[in-house]
Amino acid sequence: MLVFGHPKIPCMPFKCVADIQAIAQVPSHTIPFFQTCHTDAFGLSKHCSDQGVKYAVWVQTPLECALMANFKPAYILAENQLEECQSIANDYLLDTRILKVIEHAEQLEEVLKLRLDGAVFRSFLWL
Repeated sequence: MLVFGHPKIPCMPFKCVADIQAIAQVPSHTIPFFQTCHTDAFGLSKHCSDQGVKYAVWVQTPLECALMANFKPAYILAENQLEECQSIANDYLLDTRILKVIEHAEQLEEVLKLRLDGAVFRSFLWL
């Protein structure tokens, strides 16, 4: 299980972006991410896919998960309907990893029980 943002587990940082110019400013050791509800997610996903950028997208629904998966993000972040998103990734043999956005380390057990690919701490996303 992947865990991003735990104080004892080293990992690449994430950086929230809102446009293509911001993606260009992100260092190569950082994962740009954006939310489908706040940006031109399709345009940003296409740009990242075309440019070979390892990125993450935060989705609200399983349908958004399935649509965004076409652009091959490294990670799909979600808070709700995680089992459906994980099923999409598993059923369609996606390389994309499904990460639950969590608040506290105690929630990692839920991530394990749901058999999700991993988790990311909300506070880690907004550093």
